[in-house]
This record gives sequence, C-alpha cells and structure tokens, in this order.
Amino acid sequence: MNTLIFVYNADTGLGDGVVHFFYKLLRPKSYPCGLCAITFDTFSMKQAWKKFLFSLPQECRFLHRDEFLLHYGLAPTGGFPAVFGVDNHGLTQVLTSEEIDSAKTCKELISLISPLIDARTT
Repeated sequence: MNTLIFVYNADTGLGDGVVHFFYKLLRPKSYPCGLCAITFDTFSMKQAWKKFLFSLPQECRFLHRDEFLLHYGLAPTGGFPAVFGVDNHGLTQVLTSEEIDSAKTCKELISLISPLIDARTT
C-alpha cells in the first residue's frame, strides 16, 4: 500500500463542523464517527495517534465523506467511517465502519491497522 485514506463520517463545511463539535462535546458516547471520536480530543489530534501516523511508511490522507464520494464516487462497505489502501492496483477498503467502531481506544484502532500495514509492506 502506498497510501492510507481515512474517511470520517462527517461532511466538510463550517456548519457541519460546528454541529459535529457540539455533538462530540455534549454526546460523546453516541457520536456517529468512531474514527474521529477515538483519534481526537475536543480540540486536537491525540498524541498517540499522531505518533503512530508519523511512524507509518505510507502517506496518510484524511477525507470527509463528501470529499471521498466526490473524488472516488463510491460508498464503502458498511458506510462511514472507513479506511482504504491505495496501491498500483487501485483502491481497496481495509477497515469497515463496524471494525473501526469496535475499537474503543486509540490503541485498539492502532492494533487493527498495524497488521494491515505489516502484511502489505513485506
């Protein structure tokens, strides 16, 4: 995999950003984007997640669902959030929404992603 694409279950735009900010702040347990919920604190990316991303040999891209749909024109299996890998053969979904949502901590999400990276870089 040359690139990992992390797709949030949120759209771009100031209005959507404000809604998601307050939703995450006021109702964090029912926040609809597991990827954002476990990789960000209220105002910034969690240090463990940031450190993990910088350690990866692949480029990492982060898209909102509307950006992903506009660029790739397809919806992931199981909806958003999702993680995709890009290589010479194209785009492949490597984590579904259900798999991402099963991780309750940043460490658990990292443990889901790490074997995928290792298996595709050897």
